[in-house]
Amino acid sequence: MQRSDLELDDTLRATCEQAVAAEHPVLLVFSAPWCIDCQKMKALSAQSPLAEELVGWEKVVIDVGRFERHNALRMHFKVGSIAYLVALRPTDCVAPVTTWPVLASGTFEPASGSKGARSAADVAEWLAAAR
Repeated sequence: MQRSDLELDDTLRATCEQAVAAEHPVLLVFSAPWCIDCQKMKALSAQSPLAEELVGWEKVVIDVGRFERHNALRMHFKVGSIAYLVALRPTDCVAPVTTWPVLASGTFEPASGSKGARSAADVAEWLAAAR
């Protein structure tokens, strides 16, 4: 979903509030509609055991376009390629997302197989370890 920086800030704040209330971590998914690895990651998220693991997370998909959107956030989290995941544990929803404790981060390229996890089980394992 394409959002402005302000809309994304509002989404992140609302997600933080849900995460804190549910005692869940937050997963940021840096993605784009044209990205084959991102499409594959989306498909994997519906598969077991990843689908079950994601129940315990609050997820925000961040559409970076052709790397022209959400530049400050991308630079802060060192997003050089996508699909890129950042696992966070927010505690203060008034504070910006860039201050939330990072549990883990990394690039996942299941379609090309060049980086990160290649299966739903791999991603679920990564998330469980981050949690």
